[in-house]
Amino acid sequence: MNISYQREMKRNYLIVDPELSEFPEMIPFEQKMLEQNQIEGILHFQVRQKDEKIRFFYEITSRQPLTRMLEGQSVQAPQIRALVFGIARALDHMEQYLLSEKNVLLDPEYLYLEPDHFTVELCLVPGHWEEAPQALSKLLGYL
Repeated sequence: MNISYQREMKRNYLIVDPELSEFPEMIPFEQKMLEQNQIEGILHFQVRQKDEKIRFFYEITSRQPLTRMLEGQSVQAPQIRALVFGIARALDHMEQYLLSEKNVLLDPEYLYLEPDHFTVELCLVPGHWEEAPQALSKLLGYL
């Protein structure tokens, strides 16, 4: 999986180029759910295809990655609480759409926050597979 960034007009995007080997059978379902629904706590999702290559675009305009938000400062208890509750809320909303938490990138670089309210939005990548307990454990270790 390759990750890059792009600016178009007044919008910023996180772009994921998934490896074809990462694609399990359920990807069309996950893609359709993300394309056709705006799920609270999940970054807005678009699929774009160019030269038979699929790319996932996530709108990150006016959001900052967790790593940048905490750069040069220590994390405070209210921030940790807001982050953990935000992740839990997003995972709960995902469950309503039958989406798996194993598809979420819980790396601090890909957790996007709205700077004014410290609300989190997750990056759900169809085809990505990571055990959620281990990923959450690594995230808490980072904090």
